Amino acid sequence: HDALPIYRWVYNGDVMAEIDFNIGGPRWRVWSNKGIMASQQGEWLVEVVDGVGNVIAKKTFQYAPAP
Repeated sequence: HDALPIYRWVYNGDVMAEIDFNIGGPRWRVWSNKGIMASQQGEWLVEVVDGVGNVIAKKTFQYAPAP
């Protein structure tokens, strides 16, 4: 049986979190969030990985704490 898909949060090349989720149907929506410390500024990568390890989507963003 395949594992659940995951959101993988990556910072400076290190995996900071992997959060699994269920897909309940063809139009099902899911989301992920993660607390980021003020010291973790810069580029983050979030990947969606299917149950067999394939990256099926990814997005980068820049984090800077609010002034």
